[in-house]
Amino acid sequence: MRSYLAVLRVRHARPLVVAALVGRLSFAMGTVALVLFVQHATGSFATAGVVSAAAFLANGLLAPVRGRLVDRYGLRRTLPPLAVGYAAALTGLVVVVSAAPANTLAAAGLAAAAGAAAPPLAAATRALWTALVGQGPALQTAYALDTVLEEALFTLGPLLAGLVAAVNPTAGCFWRPGWAWPERPRSRPHRRLVPGPGGQPGSSVGRGQ
Repeated sequence: MRSYLAVLRVRHARPLVVAALVGRLSFAMGTVALVLFVQHATGSFATAGVVSAAAFLANGLLAPVRGRLVDRYGLRRTLPPLAVGYAAALTGLVVVVSAAPANTLAAAGLAAAAGAAAPPLAAATRALWTALVGQGPALQTAYALDTVLEEALFTLGPLLAGLVAAVNPTAGCFWRPGWAWPERPRSRPHRRLVPGPGGQPGSSVGRGQ
């Protein structure tokens, strides 16, 4: 524990940890969230499987290409465009699946684009640890800390995705808007005719009048 604390006291170490955790949260929640979303929109687990498989296949196949881009152009020039492409592809996926649930091909294509553009945050984080603490025992400790945090995040990520999927509709059911809802129309009171002078029908009288 003391060695971990010593690593965290290094300049820029704590911001790096926070940035790495926040950035990886999308990947940690993405597996379950993607399946839940597509299955809910299409009503088909088969379609959800095809879409998620397209994302993971593209991610794995193009990982070496992203790595070469980082080696050639550096993190600053590579990660932001990849992040923008990743976010744009996921946004397009949500729009397409919501508007046209039957268009499996388009959804799978956008999922593949998201997987292809997924930023290599784990490799980038380890490279930055090397720049912060240098070689030696401190680097091994930093790698160990990064691994522990990553495993914890990927363990909790699916749970968080499931909680969001469960809480959102529940909160929507119990949320009370600020505007006034129209009241249920009241049933009209029973009315009867009261004979007027000379036995002729007169005014109608309701209960309580």
